Amino acid sequence: MVRISVFSDAALRVLIVLGGDPTLRLSARALGDATGVPRTHIAKVTTRLTDLGLVDATRGRSGGSQITAAGLAASVGHVMRSLNQREDVADCTSSEVACPMLTECRLREVLNRAREAFYAALDDVTIDSLKSPRQWEPIFASIALREGLEA
Repeated sequence: MVRISVFSDAALRVLIVLGGDPTLRLSARALGDATGVPRTHIAKVTTRLTDLGLVDATRGRSGGSQITAAGLAASVGHVMRSLNQREDVADCTSSEVACPMLTECRLREVLNRAREAFYAALDDVTIDSLKSPRQWEPIFASIALREGLEA
C-alpha cells in the first residue's frame, strides 16, 4: 500500500484549495479551516510551497497565500517528488540500526522503482485539474469567504 506523508497531504490540500480561486489570497487560519490542518502545519507547508515557487505568501495584516501560475500548472508527481526528502523508501540506514544486507540488497532498488512509478502515474495530473466547484464552494462558504469578506 502506498501512503503519502502528512506533510505532502497537507501541501496538496493547500494547493487544491488555493487553486479553487487563484485570485484569492488566504490566511493561514482560513487555509487551516478549509483543509482541516492545524495552522502551525499550514505555516510550514506554505513556506515550503513558497520555496518551490508554487505559492506566493506574504506576511502581515493583509497577507496570506495565493497559488502561482506555476502552482496551478504543477503536476502532482512533481509536487510529491519535491516534498519527499527521503532518498529511500525503506529505512535501510537508520541511525539506530543499519541493515546488514545493505551492500547487496536489491529490495531498495525495487521499492525505489515502485515509488517512481507511483509518482510517474501522477505526472499527468495537474493541480489545476483537481479543482472542482462542488468541492471548493462549500469549503469557501464554511470559512466565510463570500463577496465582501476576506479570509
